[in-house]
Formats: sequence, C-alpha cells, structure tokens
Amino acid sequence: MNIEVKTALFANGLGASLKCVPGLTVGGTFPQNDRVTAIKNSEYRAKSATSAIRVSFAAIALEWLLKSDLSFAKIGKDTLYACQKAGAGTYECVAMRKADGTLSVSEIGALAGIKQTELLLVIDVLHEIVFGSNTELRHCFDEIKYDYKRLGGTVRRELVALFCDSFYYGCAMVNSTVVTESISSPEEIDGLVRLEGIGPVMELSDTSHPVVERISGRKGPERKKKEQKDDDIAKIFADCLDGEYIIPYRWTEEQADYLQPLSALDGFIPSRVFGSLVTKIKYRLSRVLERVSELDISKPEDRIKAIGKDYINLTLSGKPGTGKTRLAYALGAATGLPVYTISNSHNTDEDEYQGMTRMVDGKPMAVPTDAVRCFEHGGILLLEEINLPQSAVVMGALGQAVEFPFLLKKDGYIPIRRHPLCVIISTMNTGTQGSKVLSQPFANRFKQSYVLDDPEKNSFIKILEQTESDERICKWVYGCYERIVSCIEKDNAVADVESILLSLSLRSCIGAIENIQEGMEPREAVRNSIIGKISEQDMAVAKSCDKVLKSVPDPVF
Repeated sequence: MNIEVKTALFANGLGASLKCVPGLTVGGTFPQNDRVTAIKNSEYRAKSATSAIRVSFAAIALEWLLKSDLSFAKIGKDTLYACQKAGAGTYECVAMRKADGTLSVSEIGALAGIKQTELLLVIDVLHEIVFGSNTELRHCFDEIKYDYKRLGGTVRRELVALFCDSFYYGCAMVNSTVVTESISSPEEIDGLVRLEGIGPVMELSDTSHPVVERISGRKGPERKKKEQKDDDIAKIFADCLDGEYIIPYRWTEEQADYLQPLSALDGFIPSRVFGSLVTKIKYRLSRVLERVSELDISKPEDRIKAIGKDYINLTLSGKPGTGKTRLAYALGAATGLPVYTISNSHNTDEDEYQGMTRMVDGKPMAVPTDAVRCFEHGGILLLEEINLPQSAVVMGALGQAVEFPFLLKKDGYIPIRRHPLCVIISTMNTGTQGSKVLSQPFANRFKQSYVLDDPEKNSFIKILEQTESDERICKWVYGCYERIVSCIEKDNAVADVESILLSLSLRSCIGAIENIQEGMEPREAVRNSIIGKISEQDMAVAKSCDKVLKSVPDPVF
C-alpha cells in the first residue's frame, strides 16, 4: 500500500497525547507562545512563517524513539533496520527503510508493541534524522535527547514544536510517498543484521544549527565536547558538558525558571573543589533516587526514608571574589538541579526562610520564599553570607530543617519536610568587615566545608582572558597583581595585611583589564583598580605598592 507521509502525520486516529509534553495531541496546534521568533525564522519556515505549528505524528515518533526497546542498525550508507531481540543473542528485523523512500514491515512487526502504520512513520522519522540532509532536524533531536535525560522524561515544548515543523516542511513535503511491502524472508534480513552488527545510529554527527541554539540556550553539540586531558578534573568537566552528571528527575513547571542551562558552564574554569562537589552530588543523589523509586515522597515519613544518610549540607568559605556563588550555579548547570538563592544580611529574619506575608490587593497573603520552594520541590538551596544574620534567627528557622527531622515551618507554623533531592550550600566571606563566626551548633550541621582561594596562576589567567582581552594583557595584569600581593605580605609588617588582602580579588584584576580596554594607560588602569582597593584600607600601603607598580616592566601588547 502507499502512504502519503504529509497526510498520515496529522491523522487523528494515529494517536495519542504526548507524555513528554503533556497537553499535546496529534492533529492539534501548539500554543501561540510557542511560535517564537526562532521557529518562525527557521530554515524551512521562511515561506510559511505566520501559519500555525501543528502537532504531528513526528512528535509521537520522537517520544517513541526516546524510550523504545528496539535496537537500530544501519547497513551500507542509506539503509536503516529496526530490530527486536529474539533471545540467545539473535535479532529479528521488524522494519527497514531504504534511501529510495521504500519502507518495509515484516510479519512480526506487531511484536514491537506499535501499530504497523505507526512503525513505518517512526522508521521514516528516524531515517531522516540519521541519513537526511535536514541539519536543523538532526540538531533539534540531539537537544531533545538532552532535555529528556536532564528533565527526567519531559521535553521543552518549543523544541518539539520546531521538530514537528522542521520534519513537515523539510522532509515530508519533499519526500511525500512511502511504499510498504511485506518482507518475504525475515531470516535473510536477520542474517545481514547479525553480520553487520547493531549500529549505534542514535549517535549523531556533530552538527549545529543557529535556530536550535537560540531556542535551547545551549551551544551546538560540536562545542560540548572538550579535549579530555589526563587530569581528572578535565575529564570530569568534559563529562559534565556531555550531560553525564545530570540528575534524572522530573522537575515541576514552576521550577523551570530556576534551572540552569548547560551553557552556564561556558567559560567556567573547573577547580578541584568543583570536581569533588559534582561527584558528591551525583553519588549521593543517585542513591537517594534508588529509594525514591520505591516510596511516595508526598508523605513526610517517606521523604525522611528517601533521604537516609545521603543528605548534602556543605559550606563554601573564602575571601570575596573567589567564585563561591559562581561555583554553586555551575554545580546546578552540571547536575541539572534548579538553584534557589537566599541573600542573607544583618537584617534577615525567619520569614526569609519560612515564608513572608505581603499585602496583595489590599489583603495579607502568604508568599513562599526560595527556601520554601526548594524544601518542597528539591534543588540546590544557596544560603549566601550565612554568617551575617543573627545566630538565633538562623538556628531557629533552619536548625531542624537541614538535619533530622528535616522540618521547616512554612509560614511559621505549617510543617514541611525536606525534599529528598534538596542540596544545601552555604557561603561566607571570612575575616571581612561586618562578618562574624558562624554559630557552632549550626556550623556542625554542615558535614563538609570547602575553602576557596585565588585560583592557581594558569586558571587565574584563563579567567581573565574571558574578558575578551589579549592574552598578553591578562598576563601583564596578573604579574602586577602578583607583585603587589607580595609587597603587601613582605614589606608592610605594621599594616593589617590580612584585611588588605581580603579586599583584593579577581574582580580587581578584571577592573584593571576593563580600564585598559577603554583606552586607559596600563599602569594607570592598575592604579585605578587594584591599588585603589588597597587605598580604601590603608593609604600608606597603597603608596608602597604604587612604587612596586612603577618598577614592573613596560607591557608589550
């Protein structure tokens, strides 16, 4: 029989609603807000930019491919086989697609758990992804696979809209007819498959497409791969960029704004602390997920059972500008965990953690805070400057929340238990003006405490290079910074050296580079950033460091 693909794609009888994107049914249209500019201007939509984007069977095929138990093999340069394991290491051919558009289904096709007509379209969609010339479709599929893994079985609707649209205009409208024939000798086909092997056809080529990049917020897959060095941290980071550390959990729609895209790792320079923490989160939360699968975490007692002894409370401390907040958000991007932030101050009270009451339309209304949202739904709770609020406030609100019984009083009186996938990270600047020592009872509830200092030289310079400045400028500014720090440490015994050093950081060096970019003379640029910071603490030391700056060799750039 003959099947016209562009007609069959929208046959209501084919199907079902999408599970990976709830609310969509074949034959319907995507909501108006999904017709984003990127889709309208995609490669195959130029002549039909204003028409609706319809939900086609391509979306059902897409979902089926993501969760299918079938194996796929490609023989030669253009033939695709769908195979089903028959036991004892053998495979039975269920369907095949050739380059001339011919699709065939064997008599055992029903064993695949899908209707024959549906299977034909699934194979056609996959063939276009693997062998077709539609790079937009190919890269879109790669992004959707990433979403499916990162978001625990769900996919962003705008990417599915682009996939349906791109397949219809870029594939079905070009190759509109499929001829179906029964395979007379499945055994012969099985022999070919076993001879050639089951090929990993889902590993697509590194092809990027600008439209998909704009929608997904990520760089193309050719930029995800980094050269893996022998260094363990480089290996871990490369795996993070490939999504290997993503926690496979389905977050709520309300958490979407708190999820960090993988592109947030662009330009991030991984440290040993990053490697240690991302490994910790993956290890501990994987253990938690094993228990979650057998429990009902809507029940308080099951939440406690799911957590077990694998809860993560840790502290990041160090002087300002060492990247504590950046590190926490990088961990969110690498693991796929949403990040919630509480910015503490001397005036922070218990409402900041438990929920606030605000006047809305003239009426008092309870407003959840990020702490409440994270405790209810999971993610990384980032408690910035945790040592600034009053100790009694922090202990009173969070003392029983971060450890057993994992209890937070929402709105001050409603008990909620900590979500099993809630990771708590507190940060603090130590020794800076206005900071104080964290109370011992609360500090003891954080099992690990990591100290962040200035990066080592090569990493320091790499971070400076992200200002898009010449490498020579970055190295010269770093050399000035190094000499100035040495001057403070060695030649100013009377001064409060510790406080002065705390005022200097990467930010000061970036400030110097920005001054140079704007046309300022290099030494003056350093004077109005790094040395200027020193003068805020001690003018005599600043003048001493200025003499050192004059002795630095002239920059060559």
